[in-house]
Amino acid sequence: NPSGSNNVFIGYGAGYNESTGTSNKLYIDINTNSTDDALIYGEFDNEILKLNAKVNIRDFLILSPGSQPSSPVEGEVYFDSTTKKMRVYDGTSWHDCW
Repeated sequence: NPSGSNNVFIGYGAGYNESTGTSNKLYIDINTNSTDDALIYGEFDNEILKLNAKVNIRDFLILSPGSQPSSPVEGEVYFDSTTKKMRVYDGTSWHDCW
């Protein structure tokens, strides 16, 4: 994308069809421009990172404590800073994981 800025496209054809003037995007994949199909998609300015693959973490994962998201989506997980519990949203309500 010659008229955009701060983009990172890795892989043959990654981000090729992104709109002219698009900036702050990350695509890691081959032959895709879909945010739902790219192996990794990101928006630097909105602090969004999508991993469209199975993810294996060898040692550990740390969730920074926070508060309940205001517009959750089914499957969303966070670590509650008040209750000190990991919580998951089932599409209707929040549940403690233990």
